[in-house]
Amino acid sequence: MLGRKALPQSCASTRNERCSATSQQTFRRRGSKSIVCKAAEVAAETPNKLRPPCPTVPTKVAAVILGGGESDSRRLFPLTEKRTLPAIPLGCNYRLIDVPVSNCINSAITKIYILTQYNSTSLNRYLTRTYDFHTAGMSVSGDGSGFLEVVAATQSPSEQRWAEGAADSVRQWAAMLGTNERTFDDILVLPSDQLYRMNFANLVSLHRQNLSDLTIVCRPINEAKAEQFGVLKVDADGRVTDFMEKPKGDKKAAMSMDWDDISSFVALSPEGDKNLHGAIMGSDVDDFLQNKGSRGFIGSCGMYVFNKDALKRLLREYPKAKDFGRELIPYAIEKGYKVMAYNFQGFWEDIGGSITDFYDLHMSLLADSATFTFTSPDAPFFASPMNLPPSQHERSRCRSSMVGAGCTISRSEIVNSVIGSRSVIGEGCAIYDSIIMGADYYEHEKTFSRAVGPTFPPMGVGPFTVIRKAILDKNVRVGANCQLVNKEGVWESFDRVKSGICIRDGVIIISKSSVVPDGTVVETCLALAERASLVVHHRPAMQARCPTDVIYDRVAVGPWTRWRSDLG
Repeated sequence: MLGRKALPQSCASTRNERCSATSQQTFRRRGSKSIVCKAAEVAAETPNKLRPPCPTVPTKVAAVILGGGESDSRRLFPLTEKRTLPAIPLGCNYRLIDVPVSNCINSAITKIYILTQYNSTSLNRYLTRTYDFHTAGMSVSGDGSGFLEVVAATQSPSEQRWAEGAADSVRQWAAMLGTNERTFDDILVLPSDQLYRMNFANLVSLHRQNLSDLTIVCRPINEAKAEQFGVLKVDADGRVTDFMEKPKGDKKAAMSMDWDDISSFVALSPEGDKNLHGAIMGSDVDDFLQNKGSRGFIGSCGMYVFNKDALKRLLREYPKAKDFGRELIPYAIEKGYKVMAYNFQGFWEDIGGSITDFYDLHMSLLADSATFTFTSPDAPFFASPMNLPPSQHERSRCRSSMVGAGCTISRSEIVNSVIGSRSVIGEGCAIYDSIIMGADYYEHEKTFSRAVGPTFPPMGVGPFTVIRKAILDKNVRVGANCQLVNKEGVWESFDRVKSGICIRDGVIIISKSSVVPDGTVVETCLALAERASLVVHHRPAMQARCPTDVIYDRVAVGPWTRWRSDLG
């Protein structure tokens, strides 16, 4: 795997056998803090029937990564206007799809299928350029069997329809496998809109030791988040007894568990860390510790391991099931399938739920006390290779920010922001609390039909522009003397979305490849009936006035608005 050694085969092939003392001594003599030794130490303190197995290199496992459908992409619109959800840039150098793929590679799972359907051209191109297992030496199995295969949605004479949900996508994929299914016994189903770093060897090992039909990755959550997740209940053995997707009202109350039962479940984690602070989602820790003894919830992370035969049987028995959480998992529990829970204690965040989730995640990565970092030598995140020069900072100030390669920043101030690769920031700019996704190419690398000018500025951010709490998608052109600031906190506006400017969740978003002319100012003020009114002035820069520049004023007319355009 890209020059990294695979995890040592330190466990016997049987499901219930523990690490040998010889293997443990070998690890210790080499000075290795192996996860195998940690798992063995936890096992000594855990009841035999719940004892976590020794993590081995997962063999005969296929990973199925869900490429996102139309309904998933709506949540992050307009970032998904020209791409599918997993192709959205993350950080400075990555895409969302890199998270599940990198975790699979780091866990020695190299039989990877990616199921795509909606707006997937950009994703397909990125995967082709980024992941070539044979040339990159990723075939950790040693027999050359590693691969990453993109499975596009298709119709056939017997199935003349598109997939209508995650479970339906997996059903169509399973029908196309043929003889390939003989190469694996278990199927790891992963979403592509989350950020985490996880060793799937622990998960697969526990799944096999328990002889489970299905194992669900989960973690404790607070009551406020219970309506955003699939919620499950477990018994003393860690077996799932009930599951409900995003419960509300009385149904949510019925899915709560006593805190003592939750803490007992947390203590069974095979991660080797029984610290409750690591077991609960960041902001939920204080809430749980202050209310110990009350009721709590266990939320699903949307990651599953299925026994292959059990999954095929479930899909066959419930042919109308379209979704895992709403239909297939409750059905499996009801019919007596063995469904187990796996408590994941590491960092985990859902990115694709809303623009707020996406924005807040990036801001948290910039904090001094950030709980997640992309820089991990033991479990790196892979991305498309870029032959770019180092970034240049000319008398600029950059604080609490992340800057990609190949950027040019001239005498500007960057505070608490993400600056993607190939970004060009002009002189005198001020960028605060924003995400600039960068560009796929430099201005001189392509020929454009329009000449660069006040209404078609160069790629990047023009001189003396102020940007605050905004997301600038790739390849945008923001002119000089612009002010992209949501001063009064307008929550949502789609009036100018066709021109590439909108506001979602209070964040200004400039769509991919959009053009913001010189002198554009986004201002907010209180309109009639205390409704927010957005005023966008497209005005010429002082150096180049144009008699045909347009002034747009948004007039409040209830929940929606209209624009008045005057030529002047």
